[in-house]
Amino acid sequence: MGKEKQKTVKNKQRYLEDLKTIKDLLVEVEENPLIEPWAFFTWGVLIIIGSILHVIIEYSFNLTGLKHIIFIWSPIIAIGGFFECMGFIRKMSKDCMSLFSRVSKKLWTSLVAITIVFAIIIGILLRTAGTAYLPLTMLLYISVCFLGFGLIAYSKMFIPAFFLILISILFFIFDFKVLMAVLVAGLLIGLSFIGIGIMVWRDEKRKK
Repeated sequence: MGKEKQKTVKNKQRYLEDLKTIKDLLVEVEENPLIEPWAFFTWGVLIIIGSILHVIIEYSFNLTGLKHIIFIWSPIIAIGGFFECMGFIRKMSKDCMSLFSRVSKKLWTSLVAITIVFAIIIGILLRTAGTAYLPLTMLLYISVCFLGFGLIAYSKMFIPAFFLILISILFFIFDFKVLMAVLVAGLLIGLSFIGIGIMVWRDEKRKK
């Protein structure tokens, strides 16, 4: 009887250890940013460069809001999107995960939906108010994307998300000149992406 009791206790301990291991693995999967850190760095640098170009070109050539999107932001979004896709594919390959996993599908579906909604909002704003509310809208767009990313894949995204929401409130309260707002918003969004890249890089380094 004593040996059977000891065996039962050992089996129970092993079972609890296995449960803890499974739980740790699930938490690790849930906290997977799904994209390699260099892709966040790339987005950050591109957005900072785009913001500076936006200000310089508007100040020098007085372009309209639509031309800014066509000649400056469209190429930047295309380049950034390409590197983001590469970072996603490399990350999934490195972690031996499916490109079409449940988490991946939820994340990209939500980001596409958010992008479509904000694209419509930006189109309406450009028709009615010009570029006056474009910086505020972009801050809110990136904030919502970060929140979605944080809810689905990587909770540390909440830090830059709430930071940008706070900045959005300040932009709404205070009347900044458009060019200054574009520059400040672009720099803060770019630095937020770089900050996320640093967090992801440190987490990956800690796991090794």
